[in-house]
Amino acid sequence: DQQRVYGFGRKPQFFRWTTPIEHHLFAADPVAESPRVEDRRGPRETRVRVPRSASLHPQGQPLAVLARVHADHRDGVVLARGGNSWGYALYLQGGRPHFTVRADGEIGTAVGQPRVDDRWVHLAGVLTADGQLEVYVDGQRVASAAAPGMITADPAEAMEIGADDGTVVGTYSGPLAFDGKIAEVNLFRGTVTGAEIAELAEPDAVPSAAAAEWVLGYSFDEGARDRSGQGNEGEIEGAVGVDSPVGRALQFVGGPARVPGYHVNLHWTEDQPMWARALVLSDNRLFVAGPPDLVDEVQAFRQIQSPEVQSELAEQAASFAGERGGILRVVAAADGQTLGELHLESPPVFDGMAAAQQRLYLATQAGHIVCFADAERE
Repeated sequence: DQQRVYGFGRKPQFFRWTTPIEHHLFAADPVAESPRVEDRRGPRETRVRVPRSASLHPQGQPLAVLARVHADHRDGVVLARGGNSWGYALYLQGGRPHFTVRADGEIGTAVGQPRVDDRWVHLAGVLTADGQLEVYVDGQRVASAAAPGMITADPAEAMEIGADDGTVVGTYSGPLAFDGKIAEVNLFRGTVTGAEIAELAEPDAVPSAAAAEWVLGYSFDEGARDRSGQGNEGEIEGAVGVDSPVGRALQFVGGPARVPGYHVNLHWTEDQPMWARALVLSDNRLFVAGPPDLVDEVQAFRQIQSPEVQSELAEQAASFAGERGGILRVVAAADGQTLGELHLESPPVFDGMAAAQQRLYLATQAGHIVCFADAERE
């Protein structure tokens, strides 16, 4: 219309990757905003990237991730390694500490019940030799759960501290950037006992464990220099050094991911239960039609090889082919709220919808022309 552009397209947070992709219906200004100077430099992303190495390969052994953190927000990844097939992650959701392990696509998570945001705490996530996941807060075990198995393959994605970009390990949406301070990070490969974790939680503890190998250690007093002797140096991106109760820490800036170069002002966005194949604006209403959208692509991508997901993808393919009918929705142009919905025996062909003389016409995949009209007007 004269004020807005309406469309159906990829959500901005998915611009950086081709898989997965999720879409939305939206209303936006017809002209993009002029980028500010800081926008031209791109978004400020804070994390520490740690390259893959032989010493960081889990090798099917127990492992323990330990970190001293002060979270200013209740959600955020402290450390993540891997993706939806193999990996592990220590993170906060709802202020509660989580430790997740992926083994051949299967997932297990231990969740600690006490909230730990807005204060300094020592966190530990442990994968034990007998297949248990454990979470520790200040040296005390607060949760345990069954692990899906040991991590026998070297995760394809490298380690990140302060975010989980790309393919994520947990059931959260990435990058789940950490907002707050991280003062130290240690990683052990092998068995670390509860008593040893309690000792390591002390401020001046020397990182060691009788039956485990210390493979990564950052104090951040000298950047991301690895104190373990394994040479796993980190690359700091955006995070700045600040003081902490145990020396220096890195300040991470969380929040939703921003898209470089994206300056479109969205007035509203709405998820739809369909892939919009045809869209018409008439009398302050949007008519949207298409085949049903049956798959959450983000969730499906995490377990792409599972029989359940493969079955869902087969159903989605049948839906795209017009075998599951279609959906026609009427949406308010002002705010995106749904005003009405009809089931279609066949979805429209691409752009196969028109409005004329108070009637709506659809050209369907089944080869028909369908006309909708107000019965009271006929």
